Amino acid sequence: MRTKLLAALLVVALAGAGAYLYLGQETPPAEPQLVSKRIKIEVPPGPTPTQPTPAKPAPAKPAPAEPVPAKPEPVKPEPIAKTPEKPKPAPPEPAPKKTAKTAVAPAKKPWAVNVASFISANEANKLRDKLRKAGYNAYTTEFIKDGRKWHRLRTGFYATKDEAGRAGKRISEKFGTTSAWIVKPSAAEANKYRK
Repeated sequence: MRTKLLAALLVVALAGAGAYLYLGQETPPAEPQLVSKRIKIEVPPGPTPTQPTPAKPAPAKPAPAEPVPAKPEPVKPEPIAKTPEKPKPAPPEPAPKKTAKTAVAPAKKPWAVNVASFISANEANKLRDKLRKAGYNAYTTEFIKDGRKWHRLRTGFYATKDEAGRAGKRISEKFGTTSAWIVKPSAAEANKYRK
């Protein structure tokens, strides 16, 4: 019996040591003890419990009317949202067309030499080609005089009247023309034949 008592004490000691190691050295703080005190409460005088106050009867509530079943509204389908269309790009503005009435900027080299005038287009073109081979900007235009079509051969364009006069003199000497004179052609003609 003594052995059993020793064994039980050993088990309790081991359990206590294990609990001490498990919980750590700090012991949880003790909870404060609640102490009850008697307090006297004074109640204001009122009806005695032997004579109960008669209760006012509650007004009678009308019986609820039975709800009228409402007709179910038909379900309207939601409108399909259209995706916004991308705006179409504006077409490019056409370039303004040149007309006879369109103002043409004045030429920087407004002078030309009227080399000769021919009734035959072939003769005018032959001399034009020779002048071009010699490095002149030669061109032909047409005009009507006394009911006949003429082909005018010109070279151009020169910055001053004197420059045009010197070019006309060289052309007359080299190509044997005697009727060369200085002209100031229209801006449209200058723009058309200028290189």
